[in-house]
Amino acid sequence: MSEGFRNVPGVPEGWELVHACRQAESGEHYLDGKGHLSFSTLMWRTSACYAIIRKVEQTDRYRQFANAEEFEPHRNRWWSWKDDRSNTFPPAAFGKSGHHSHSWEASFDQKVFDDGTPFGVKVDGN
Repeated sequence: MSEGFRNVPGVPEGWELVHACRQAESGEHYLDGKGHLSFSTLMWRTSACYAIIRKVEQTDRYRQFANAEEFEPHRNRWWSWKDDRSNTFPPAAFGKSGHHSHSWEASFDQKVFDDGTPFGVKVDGN
């Protein structure tokens, strides 16, 4: 899917423009002739052309663990290297300055947990 256009005048907050003018297909959101958000439930395309839009997906943000106390609730989670997800590793030793002989910063940059989430703390506010 191509990248949408955000902050286009007339497109509601939290949405982005996908295509400026074409017929809406079933399952697509579009702006009707009055600028209202609409959803196509038809089994075919609309007869007129509309601005096709989609909801902007907010991705979770993470930061590195600040210290051992912050990492402790995650100590029993398996992990893998970001560039090699084929092997997972069991929980490993950690200390004040990092995990498995890597600093918290290096671990955040190089590792992920076995479920694919970043090796860090989820930042609130998303």
